[in-house]
Amino acid sequence: MVIKVVEGAAGPIEFRPFDGESAVELPSEEAIAAFEQELGVSLPEAYRQFLLRMNGGKVSPRGFRYEYSPEARVILERFLDPNDEILSENETLFRYFLALGHTKQALDLKAVQVNVRRWGREDTVGIGKTISGDILVLDLQPGPEHGSVKYMTIHGVGAMEDDETVPLAFVAADFDSFCRSFFDYDEEIDRRAAAVMQGGKH
Repeated sequence: MVIKVVEGAAGPIEFRPFDGESAVELPSEEAIAAFEQELGVSLPEAYRQFLLRMNGGKVSPRGFRYEYSPEARVILERFLDPNDEILSENETLFRYFLALGHTKQALDLKAVQVNVRRWGREDTVGIGKTISGDILVLDLQPGPEHGSVKYMTIHGVGAMEDDETVPLAFVAADFDSFCRSFFDYDEEIDRRAAAVMQGGKH
């Protein structure tokens, strides 16, 4: 069942709640407030409304783009091959938004925060996962990027020192912008391949 359709930069984007065995109830205002108090954060209003009206789920299309700063790339290149697609590409596939109070740990919003904080990111809140298991987070540290959505890879972080934090890649300025940024990943790859082939004919 489609619960919400928004007009994105690349066309209509459909948001679907978890269903079947993965179905979950909508949280109350009190449950969200308790979650905020437990983490010591204040969630952006757009994301709070998303939890109240949908509480996690999937999206279609699901391609999104991210960008690491030069400084972040230097850190990651200590643990990843420069040709690793996390560094060589700047786009990937989104898997799902996490749900508050889900009985399945992999889908539960509260459960993922344990790992986010273990990797040195107490200033963020994990909100979703990619197809490869990496995490999308809301950056809640004070400053000009407060409320922005960022990409946090978990690949290679086990080799980081205890006092290091996992570098983040910029995805979108805020939650609403992120929700409108999804594009058809396969269609984009096909378009580029066609452009390359067309270019080779000249």
